[in-house]
Amino acid sequence: MAQFLPSIHQLKRSTEANSFYSFGIAMFTFFTICAVVVSSLTFIGSWVSYQWELSPDSEKILSTKSSESTKILASDGSLLYEMFDKENREVIEPMENLTDKPVNKNYIPLSMQYAILALEDYQFYYNENGVPLSNIVGAGVECITTGGSNCRGASGIYQQLVKNKTLNDEQTIDRKIQEIISSYKLGISEDVTHDQVLNLYLNTVGFGLNAHGVQKASKTYFKKDIKDVTLPQACFLAGLPQIPPNRNTNLSDPNSSDYKYYLSRKDTCLENLADSKKNIKPSSKSFISQEQLAIYKTEEIKVESEETFKKYPHFVDFVIQEIAYKFLTAKGEKIAPNNITDEDKDNQRIEKLALYGTLVYDKTIKELKTGGYVIQTTIDPGIQEKLERNLEKANVYGVGGNNYAGVTLDGPTGGIVSMVGSRDFTDRLIGGENNQIGGYSPFDNNYSTFHTVGSTFKIYDYSYALSAGINPLTRLSNAPYKFGGRDNAMTNFIKTYAGTDTVQRSLAQSYNIGAAKALWIGGNGLNPNFSSYDQGMNSVDGLYDYGSSMGLTFARSKKSMTEGDYTANPSPMAIGTEDVNLLSHATGANTIAQAGKLRTATPFVSIKYQDRDIYKERMALGDKAPYKNNDKAIEEGVANQISKILNVQDNNSLLRGSRVPEGWNFSAKTGTATRSKDGKEEREAELSVISWSPKYTSLMWIGNTNVKASGGWDYLRGGVDSGGNLAKPAMMPYMYELHEDKPGQLFTSNGLSEFRGQLLTVKQKSVFSQLKGTY
Repeated sequence: MAQFLPSIHQLKRSTEANSFYSFGIAMFTFFTICAVVVSSLTFIGSWVSYQWELSPDSEKILSTKSSESTKILASDGSLLYEMFDKENREVIEPMENLTDKPVNKNYIPLSMQYAILALEDYQFYYNENGVPLSNIVGAGVECITTGGSNCRGASGIYQQLVKNKTLNDEQTIDRKIQEIISSYKLGISEDVTHDQVLNLYLNTVGFGLNAHGVQKASKTYFKKDIKDVTLPQACFLAGLPQIPPNRNTNLSDPNSSDYKYYLSRKDTCLENLADSKKNIKPSSKSFISQEQLAIYKTEEIKVESEETFKKYPHFVDFVIQEIAYKFLTAKGEKIAPNNITDEDKDNQRIEKLALYGTLVYDKTIKELKTGGYVIQTTIDPGIQEKLERNLEKANVYGVGGNNYAGVTLDGPTGGIVSMVGSRDFTDRLIGGENNQIGGYSPFDNNYSTFHTVGSTFKIYDYSYALSAGINPLTRLSNAPYKFGGRDNAMTNFIKTYAGTDTVQRSLAQSYNIGAAKALWIGGNGLNPNFSSYDQGMNSVDGLYDYGSSMGLTFARSKKSMTEGDYTANPSPMAIGTEDVNLLSHATGANTIAQAGKLRTATPFVSIKYQDRDIYKERMALGDKAPYKNNDKAIEEGVANQISKILNVQDNNSLLRGSRVPEGWNFSAKTGTATRSKDGKEEREAELSVISWSPKYTSLMWIGNTNVKASGGWDYLRGGVDSGGNLAKPAMMPYMYELHEDKPGQLFTSNGLSEFRGQLLTVKQKSVFSQLKGTY
């Protein structure tokens, strides 16, 4: 057996070899571990350094503007509509002293600030570097020991602010490390205070239902400003960010599990505020006493969710689109259509222009949803209610119509104080969403934007003629006449010869032949040839410019009008056969009401963006302003003559007998538009009436917008008129209501002086001797 045993010498040598081998392995392992550790530390250091560089610094965090909703307000400051993207927010300016209560200004009360801290980070003011290690540990312990009823946010206010500002919700270690680093940068910055961080957080934190920031949360859940919430309500709101409610959350039923959960969060908030061991600030005591706690816990919390609505929807949509198409945002960006030729522009239905309008509109919507604009409009809720109520009195169904619309301008400013775009915004059978008054796009050429206004157009014919030198007593023959290249003679609406009459009576009685002659005289002077095709073209061309100077917008370009339908028969333009925008028609009549001063209809008082007023800036651009003003659009005397001729208290007026408040003058002109059906006899298609005083100009319209009909309109019953069906039952009572409680104001004779028993303009007096016989 001994032979199998190693000798002592062999054993010794073997042991020495093994020891050497083991030492080598140990040293290799040691150096390998060291290398791994060093490499790991180097990698971690490089990674952390890289994350540090990627993490936003305090300046960027503070300067990043949060998305803020845009408010559209009525003239009295009431809310019409609020636009927002994913976050509905209203930012309240930071306070220099959290205990101050600004006078007549919304503010975040101390109770709301402390309520948030009580649930989210009550050691906020104890944290000096932005990374609340003790808060993270403490939050975990509390969540476990309370069985999950008090699981406050562990990340702390600094980290949550960084998350809200960067809008980065990625569930990655990189994002979390960057968040911590940015919080640390905020915490160590000498330029950033705890109060600043808290106030920024209170304006960014989400409360569910798209409500971001405490002000929007208070409006959403309690329908009140944040400064007006009670402490229990503040604590209820403070409990929402942890698990924000959604559209399926039941907060209206006190017995629902959802409501009870948030109620328990509210009670925990109150308990923390009463806990002397959880003082919010190092130098403070508990926010409330135990006695107050018992009382506050019994206060009923009633949630009244505020629904997003659109008041006066046609007007609100019009406001938004005006901002888009007139580039009234802070950026004011224009999206230029490519390869649009002059020929293309004459045809306003082309796809490229439609695409252009869509691109501009979409970009503006995005800007408004996030930009925090405050848009104060001209709409007057009291006047709007009057217009809606009186339009319902129009004989819509009696004339075979199904739709109506109306608008009123504040005369001296052009501000739109009321607008009804259709009888019912929600009625698809009549195309209810289409705004018959304002239309949607400057490139839109459909019947929701442009209308044939019939005899209301004659106010432009006669203004044009009076400016050429004829006067109200100039005599016109109203016998049927073949104007220009007509194949048949034009007749009056009453289909009979009205005899020879004055300009004054021809306009007041709405004779068609007199209006056509006024068109020729305006375009060619005192010696027109009513049979001349060339003079007819001159008249159309000139009246286009004259009406445009008064604010009128035609559906077609001047080129297409003078080279198109009027080639053989230009005279129908005089009786309102050319489609015009109804809102621009109100502007044109208002130019007469304001004695020749153009005040283009506008829906804006201001468009506030931060410390700027975009509307005021744009309107200061003069000729490049989005809404033109011109104190001498037409002669003052001519405008006053038209107002006097169409005074409803005049014996010649078709609306004589209308009630007019003492001290006021109203003028009015009615119109019945006709169209040919299948090439056959003309049929009544639209009714309109326009009325004005020195204070207000109003327009009303009736039509049949059967969406199945070609062109978006259908015919009315034969033999109807706008005076008896629209002006008398609706417009004139409305005008009376508008003025009855206001000091009276009469039309003046400014720009006119007496000459041979008449009040004439300077030009009318100078050519008086040239007027001979009857036209």
